[in-house]
Amino acid sequence: MLHNHIEQLSLNDNKLARSKQDKMNVTQMTLLREITFSNDVKVVGLTMQRTLLYVATSDGQIMMINPETSRQVGIINVNGKINRMTVTHNTDIIILNGTYLISFRNGQKYRQMKLPIPGKSLSTFEDESGSERIIALGRSNDVLFVFTNDLKPFEEIYYKNDAKETCNFAIWYQNYYYISCQSAILQLSEDGEIVEKISANNGTFSLGITFDDKSRIIAIVRGQPLLQVFQNGQLRHNLSAISTDEILTIWSEILYENGRLHIVDYLASKLKTFRYPIDSTEN
Repeated sequence: MLHNHIEQLSLNDNKLARSKQDKMNVTQMTLLREITFSNDVKVVGLTMQRTLLYVATSDGQIMMINPETSRQVGIINVNGKINRMTVTHNTDIIILNGTYLISFRNGQKYRQMKLPIPGKSLSTFEDESGSERIIALGRSNDVLFVFTNDLKPFEEIYYKNDAKETCNFAIWYQNYYYISCQSAILQLSEDGEIVEKISANNGTFSLGITFDDKSRIIAIVRGQPLLQVFQNGQLRHNLSAISTDEILTIWSEILYENGRLHIVDYLASKLKTFRYPIDSTEN
């Protein structure tokens, strides 16, 4: 069963998507390295800060990893459950535990803030003024809570979700919010207006998304070891680690970094690093 930081969806709705994607070109990715975690924990957070990967597990461990070698260079224990995790520019660690946002500085608890409802996604970004913000996606699937990097409430942004779709991940990129929901990735303006719904071939999303260095969205397709790459709202590439008729796999989070894709294999409790096969000069 999925950990409660990712809402569970039926995987049956992927059959149509899979049949269509089987007919499309799929580029196979090369696995560079993988890290295997204990079977009794799940990887629930993945972010990059100051050239290090930060990887959180559900039992309260946060590992700092060299992305070049996948070697662990440090570990922090927050002595509590982690649902989600992110890291600020000054390397404060922010975790989500139910309705609580908790920050840790130098390994010690620093601040705490209670959300009005449980959250299920955390990320950081820098706004136009250069101020760092933290985004927490609410479990109601229609609100973003935005905080300063010291956990002071900044604003609440509501967006339309009339179909009551499950949305699990939210990030900010170049003045827009992007939210990964079931049928599409929502591109939102700063005030929560839906600018575009990004999708293709009845794909089912609601899992991790990231951007490469050419502003392409890379999105995990639910229930398959498959990524879809979008540029200007259009599907450009399908990327896979194995053939699409393999057993169902849940990739939950993804992070692009310097020509590599770091992907959480949720069920197997692994962090896999692949070579990103798309040329950086491609338009």
